[in-house]
Amino acid sequence: MSDNYMRENPNDLPLKRLYDQLTANPVQNRQRPVPAETKSVKPKEDGTENLNLDKESVLVKNAGKDVIIHVNKNHVSKNNKYGEVVIPTYVIRYSARKTSYTWAVDILGKSTLADPRNNKPLKCGAKNWIVTQSDIVLHGEFSYDEVVDMEKKYKLKNGID
Repeated sequence: MSDNYMRENPNDLPLKRLYDQLTANPVQNRQRPVPAETKSVKPKEDGTENLNLDKESVLVKNAGKDVIIHVNKNHVSKNNKYGEVVIPTYVIRYSARKTSYTWAVDILGKSTLADPRNNKPLKCGAKNWIVTQSDIVLHGEFSYDEVVDMEKKYKLKNGID
């Protein structure tokens, strides 16, 4: 935003506040603000964490095994087609046999974004993913069959073929 814009639009208060914040101390404003509704994770005396999970959240304790997290682009395109979020888009792969779908994921530790230049796509076609050995929190955990049922129910309810 330029000084000229602010001179031409002095009544644009939200932008003026943002402009003032950014020009006051640009280095300080590079840090991402934490939303007020974020739930804090506090260590308990025994070394575990107090997560304050809601009723849909599931804590997955990982015993040092790789967990792969990626986005199912087919689910994203279906949600866009329906005009609302109907089916979960995040895929959690614990092993070759265990896969879950979820609305959101919290990683409670270190994670790594896979470098697509050095890794072939996954068998499912995913080209970008996160690998972690840390514990994770799934906000809603669904099997593939449950996701298919969600979509079928939505289609029946809204008369979509």
